[in-house]
Amino acid sequence: MQRELEKMRVEAQAMTKEIKQVLDDQKEIWKQETAALKDSLVEARAEMDSAKVDSDAVLQSSRSAFKVFQQEKIVTMADSQAKSNAAMLEASNTFEISQQDYKQDSKIIAQNLKAGIKETRDSMKRMQKGQKRDSKNSRRDVLAALNKAKNKRLAELKRGSVRKKLSKKKALRPKRKRIQKPKPEVVDRKTIKIKEIEKKPKQEKAVEDEAELVVASLPDAPVKSSEESPQAKLSRFSKNISSLKNNLKNTNGNPEALLAKLGDAYLEAQRFMNSQTDTEERQNLLDLSDNGDLLLGSYEQAAWAYKLALTFNRKNAETHLKIGKIYDEMEDGRNALMYTKLAHQIFKRNHNSRQMEATQSFIDLLTTKYENKSGKKGCMTDNVLSISGCDLFSCFH
Repeated sequence: MQRELEKMRVEAQAMTKEIKQVLDDQKEIWKQETAALKDSLVEARAEMDSAKVDSDAVLQSSRSAFKVFQQEKIVTMADSQAKSNAAMLEASNTFEISQQDYKQDSKIIAQNLKAGIKETRDSMKRMQKGQKRDSKNSRRDVLAALNKAKNKRLAELKRGSVRKKLSKKKALRPKRKRIQKPKPEVVDRKTIKIKEIEKKPKQEKAVEDEAELVVASLPDAPVKSSEESPQAKLSRFSKNISSLKNNLKNTNGNPEALLAKLGDAYLEAQRFMNSQTDTEERQNLLDLSDNGDLLLGSYEQAAWAYKLALTFNRKNAETHLKIGKIYDEMEDGRNALMYTKLAHQIFKRNHNSRQMEATQSFIDLLTTKYENKSGKKGCMTDNVLSISGCDLFSCFH
């Protein structure tokens, strides 16, 4: 037991020495680490002092750069404002100049249009007067031919009666020689002469009646119709067209609506004249228009009015469609399809499905109608109806 205790005491002492040795070693290590840590702290303080000096320099540099930036910003803003003011002044001057040029061009165009309108109106009047003059000349020629034929027939009848008279005289001469009675011969001559005179008016009357029947059958003596509605309609169309023209002259705003109404008026008047199937009644209306200075419409004038309306609003699909229908009535398939397709594109752009379907149906109808008439053109192409100067306004006066 004692031996074990002694052994344990020896072991404890040995362990104590080892622990002491370890503690001494650890102290030495701590001393070394503490010295190294002190050196690190000194270096860190030196670096912090150096960084502080550098940060002050950077801060000072940043402040200087910010001041320079502020100054450059002020200068840049002043330059930008000056340039902007100069650009706005130049744009204002340009706008004023363009506005003045537009007004001057508008005046020149209006003058050209008025001149073209006057020239077209004068040419239409001359054409109507020429047609009327030709009609009167043809009537006069027919009447002259009838009178000539009548006079020729009367002369033939007169020559025939003279021949008969001479033949009767020749036939009476032998009887006079045989009878040798002068008095009865005188009586017979008077009797024969009276009979010939009685026969002659009957023959001449028959010829005159025949000539009168031929003259009455000619279309140069129009009978006035008891119906007043066509004349009243023509007068109403003329008044409507004149009123719209006056409104166009006096308007200061956008004339698109007035031009569209004028196109409708021209088209309505043209279709009314087309509905007059009686040639005599149609001629009476034309004479009434010429003598009463009434205005008539036409497909060309309606197309001109609609096209001029398009110059103020190119996106009006209904006006494009109206022009297409006019060209269809004029049998001009190329222009009819072109304007109808333009109307379809505008309806599509506006998402108007109902009008798109109706317009597409009309396009299909036109395509079927004119697919075998590709070479056929209407009485007037789109080049004639181009929107230019006096050609357009020539329908308004």
